[in-house]
Amino acid sequence: MAEIIGAAQEPTIPENVTVSTATSVKEVVAAKVIGENLSKISSMMGDANADTLIAAVESAENIGTAVIHFHRPPMRIALGNMSSVISGLSEELSTFVDRRSDAFSLKAFTDESKKLKSIEELIRRKLAGLCIGGSDYITSEDFYGTFLPFLREKVEEYNNVRATIETYYEAEMAEYEARALDVIRATCPKKESEVLRVLDSFTSRNKESFVAAICYDIDTSFDERGCLNADEQQLLKDAKRAYAERQAQDLFVGLLRELYNGVGHYTALIKDAPEVLSGYPGCKKGLKELADKVSLGNPGGAFPVITKMTDGIRELSKEESRDLANNRAFDILSEVVGLADTFGVTLSPKEKWPEWTKDKATLLEVFAANHAA
Repeated sequence: MAEIIGAAQEPTIPENVTVSTATSVKEVVAAKVIGENLSKISSMMGDANADTLIAAVESAENIGTAVIHFHRPPMRIALGNMSSVISGLSEELSTFVDRRSDAFSLKAFTDESKKLKSIEELIRRKLAGLCIGGSDYITSEDFYGTFLPFLREKVEEYNNVRATIETYYEAEMAEYEARALDVIRATCPKKESEVLRVLDSFTSRNKESFVAAICYDIDTSFDERGCLNADEQQLLKDAKRAYAERQAQDLFVGLLRELYNGVGHYTALIKDAPEVLSGYPGCKKGLKELADKVSLGNPGGAFPVITKMTDGIRELSKEESRDLANNRAFDILSEVVGLADTFGVTLSPKEKWPEWTKDKATLLEVFAANHAA
């Protein structure tokens, strides 16, 4: 049979890669590519190997790594083709949409978003141009002598935009929320509940939380003590600390999501169960596995509140009464939803979950009462 040009070929499994029957073709191909790339790079290094090369780079004083990350809270609602949305609107709403939209979304802080994006791109391009061959590696001379002074200058512009957003936050959000809903109700009312959820994810945040979420951090091997300028030393110290805190926050929020989805799934399973749960051993096993998984992601009990909730889940797994189980689940979910909300994170319940899990206002009210001073 003639070979078909462009047809998928049987992948060749690289040496030392064991592939189970459950492994996808994509994974096999990926393993093959990794194996070939390692072989190629090894042939370029003479007597050295990848481990010794990385060790040498990390111990060198005149070279290191630097990656900058920028973060912003949601400032837009995706509505589809905006040209079709505008048709049929009143002149007032058409003007609002025209000022606040791109091709597919309706934006808050339109001008400020553009300015932030421009500054971020300038900083990214500057760092990329200084790094060696598009990698994350950069010489200490370029990092301390060129990049940090440039970053310090641009951060002043960046903070000025943040200050503008802070100044006009209340007025902007009030207009945006009202007008966005008017647009939805006039064009696609079926999307109103969906849009309300998106709006809630950022209009419900207080000003301080919203502005604080506009931030940057730096993951770098360079030490701030190498800075000759005191302002740049403080800037680098703060940016490195922000990166560490961001990593910790991402882990914490990830654990909250795991708890939320696991407990929510449990409430869906027992929603129509009889009062006595003795016939639901699978649910209990699932809760124990959830507690074990989350505990592994909370090494050494780094987050005491997570430890407390995993203990609560283990207690929940022993509960025989459906009503008491729901009460315990409510307590855990109110804690999870409340903690997530403090980080500006909205957790969305699944359709099959009980209605009470979807009452965010009550969950947050209970959380606030439990944490009142």
